Amino acid sequence: MLPDRITVTDHILTSTVGAEIRLGSAFAFISRDAFQRPGLGWIQTLIGGPLAARPKVISLFALQPVMLPGATVKPAPIPPLSLAVVTSDKALYRECET
Repeated sequence: MLPDRITVTDHILTSTVGAEIRLGSAFAFISRDAFQRPGLGWIQTLIGGPLAARPKVISLFALQPVMLPGATVKPAPIPPLSLAVVTSDKALYRECET
């Protein structure tokens, strides 16, 4: 459950920028306007300035907790893989020209 994985580290920061960050079970989605708030412009400068501002997607599949503005999220559990493979050989679909 996602609420069990979130630890708020700065309540003021989460209330300031939290509406610009959406958490899913596997990814965090940060809007392009997240760091245009007063006092957070320096972060935008670090990530490339206003011209580089674009939505960001952060994977929550990690070995360590993922640090977000004002909160830390424990890594998402990686589900067991169930793979199936279809292999095709182009030669099977070619017409023989004899």
